[in-house]
Amino acid sequence: MKMARGGRASIRWFCVGIYTALVTALSLAPRQTFGDFPLPIPHLDKAVHFGMYAVYAALLAWALGGNRRATWWPWLGGVVIFCSLYGAGMELMQSTVPVLGRTQCLSDALANALGSITGATSYSWIRNLSASVTRPVQSCKDETDNSPS
Repeated sequence: MKMARGGRASIRWFCVGIYTALVTALSLAPRQTFGDFPLPIPHLDKAVHFGMYAVYAALLAWALGGNRRATWWPWLGGVVIFCSLYGAGMELMQSTVPVLGRTQCLSDALANALGSITGATSYSWIRNLSASVTRPVQSCKDETDNSPS
């Protein structure tokens, strides 16, 4: 049984909504939620920011892209801009809400932006690759073939 096109779009946007809520909740959670423990790997938090926004941008591109062949601009570029600005906004909100006990960090915002670029680019690359792999092969009739069709 095939799902109607609108049903697939609804699932995509539902996933984006859930992930947006998760990113927002983690970004605006009070500092004591995570505790004060040393990171086992230096700058591991930057890798987490990068990964979260790479997934966010890929999900958003997937929701917007549907069955279109992914081209870079304008809509995929818009995904990068939106996710980058959303990440910068979360960083700004961390510093403006004193009860959170958190501070904004430019390197976190940069990691968010780089993750957004990587996620949207990866989505585009995978989408275009899968479209070229699943495209039907057209047979070419040899010009010297004189047999009846």
